[in-house]
Order: sequence, then structure tokens, then C-alpha cells
Amino acid sequence: MRLKLCIGVALFGSRLALIVLALSLDCSALASDSETILGAINWSGDMRYRFANAKESVDEDRPYQQIRVRLGLKATIQDDLTAVIRLATATSAISNNQTLGDSKEPGMTRRNFGLDLAFAEWRFLEHGRVTLGRTPNPFFSPGKTQLIFDSDLAFEGTSVGWYPKWSSSAAFTTIGGFIISENYNSPEDSVDTGIVGIEVGYSLNSEWGSWKIHIARFHYLNILDRQVTTVEKAAKVDSYSYPFDRVRGNTVYPNDPLAAAADRKYYYKYDFVQSNAGFEWRLKADHDLEFSTYFDWIVNERASANADATELGVTIRYGRAQLLLAKSIKKSDSVVGAFTDSDFNGGGTDTRGTKISLAYQLSNYSSFTVTQFNATRGVDSVAREYFGRHIDFSLQF
Repeated sequence: MRLKLCIGVALFGSRLALIVLALSLDCSALASDSETILGAINWSGDMRYRFANAKESVDEDRPYQQIRVRLGLKATIQDDLTAVIRLATATSAISNNQTLGDSKEPGMTRRNFGLDLAFAEWRFLEHGRVTLGRTPNPFFSPGKTQLIFDSDLAFEGTSVGWYPKWSSSAAFTTIGGFIISENYNSPEDSVDTGIVGIEVGYSLNSEWGSWKIHIARFHYLNILDRQVTTVEKAAKVDSYSYPFDRVRGNTVYPNDPLAAAADRKYYYKYDFVQSNAGFEWRLKADHDLEFSTYFDWIVNERASANADATELGVTIRYGRAQLLLAKSIKKSDSVVGAFTDSDFNGGGTDTRGTKISLAYQLSNYSSFTVTQFNATRGVDSVAREYFGRHIDFSLQF
């Protein structure tokens, strides 16, 4: 039994050469090293149960249940190098929510639980950081807005950041390049689709609260005239957009307008080269009361019209309770609908609406939140009213 334990520790420590020695030698020589390796791994996870309902236009009110589960580990390999791996439910790029009783997988079958994050992070020269792999959003989002990128979206590629700090202020610069679709088709190579982004920002702590501002620029490479299914695997034309061709609110065009609907392929009509700016301000009035507000704006320079989007929000936190009021306007070709917030205004672009959220921290590791959305969808195409509500119970461990 002692021999088996020794072999297992050696394997876990990635020291395969020590397995043979473990067959004949006492394992005490391996103990100290293996304990160091095991002690450098931190586990974390969360679970959220959601009861939701939504209604759009003449559709019947739709109630449904969802669950989100995430389980991750962070391994400190050395002082300046860490690795993170996280698993999560569902397969959507912009949602970890698994619908219970999913009509595509009925009968209470086993649910998907797959790779969500997997990246290495190297810190250099005190203020530098490089990330490689499938990473969280490396760019700043004022007030945690999801105007441009949904918070569940993972970025596949590389980013480099520089984050100097001073006594009461700090700065940040981030550059990243990420792949959306590798469009290789033997025997000919076609041009890949991806995102390149650069951002600079500054934060300041003062008696008037803490401020954080940023400006950024994002360039989607080779998305113009690209088939929408290379950006979103199951992309479909918006059912309410007729006679306009929209996919998640973005303007698209078919390869053959006269072909049967099932045979049509759709392509992005516009490129996306975006300029972005925003700020966040927080003021802690006393131990229990805190105010904050944020604003984010983006414009797509390559769209001929309907090219800008904004979001403004105000938060009041008192003790364990928090109230959020936010308003968002996303014109049809301001952001890529496949990557923007999947909840606000019902998801996608070509929308405007409000969000009201009331959250209460039940304990250090559990919370209860009610969020209501009221919106108009099809602002630039076919207008219809949208209503949604989420009731969330969340646990962290």
C-alpha cells in the first residue's frame, strides 16, 4: 500500500523518472517535494440555479429553469508562473447556463460539462503579464458591463499587459490577439478570422472616490463577407427581422435570395473596426454604504449606419443589499451580436432597454438576485417589445 501511494504521488508531480526508484527505495525522499506541489494548487467553484421567464412580441410567456456550474483549479508552478483550468456547464460561447429539460436533450439525460478556461500566466519585470491559451476577457469592462463581450466569453489566443502602480494611482496597457475561426480547407489555405485589441487606462484613488478610465480599439480580422457560421456555429437569421436580414441583430446578406430558406447561407455585410471608451467611479460613503456609476461607449467605424452602442449604470450598495439600474442601446452593427451580452435586452444588437437588479448577500458564500429586463428589440428593423426576468440563487465554494 505504501508503494502504491508513492507511485501516485510521483505521477502527480510529473516526475516519471522517480517511479522506478520508488519500487525499491523508501518514499520519504519524495514526500517533501510532492507536498509542495499539492500545496500550490487551489480549488474553487460556483453553482447558480436560475428560474427565468421571457416574452417577446406576440409570443406566449416562456418560463424555464437553468443551472450553471463551474469548477476550477489554479496551480502556482513558481513565483512568476501560474496555470488555470476551469470546467463549466453548457457549450455556448456566451453562456454557461444549461437549460433544464432542454428540448434538444430531453429525458433528464447527462448534461455537458467541458473545458471553459485553460491558460498559463507569466508575470515579468514586476508589472508585466503574459497569458496564453483559453483565457477570460483581458480587457477592462467598466462596471462589469457586457456591452462588447459577454462575461462568459473565453478568448483563445495570447495577451500581454503592463500594469504599473504608484501610491494612489495605477495604469494599464493590454494588447491581445485571438482566433475565432481557423479557416484552413485543404489543399488551399483561406484567411483566418480573429480579433486584435489594444487598450490603455488609468485609475486614481482620492477623497472623491476611485476613478478608472479606459480607451480601446478592436479590429475583427476578415469578418467582412465571412459566413456567419464561422463566427457562431449555430447562427440563424432572426425570425422577426423580415424583410431585413439580421443575425443576432447584425446586418447580413444571403448567397442566393431566391433559394429556399433552408439552402441559404448568410454573410456579414460589414467589417468591425471599433473605438471604445468608458469610465467607472466608486464612492464609499461609510462602512455600509457605497455608490458607483459607469459608462461605456463603442462605435464601429466600418458600418455605414447604426454603428454605435452605449451602456450607463448606477449601483447602490448598502450592507448586504445591492440595487443596480442600467440602460443599454446597441444599434445593429455596433458590436458583434454573437459575442455581446446574452441577457441584456434579450441578447444581440438592434436593441434598447433597461435592467433593474436587486441582490442580497445571504452569507459569505451565497446570494439571491432578482433581475428584470424591459426592452425594445428590432429598433432598426422590426420593432417588438421584450420582457424578461431572472431569479437567481448562487453558491460559491
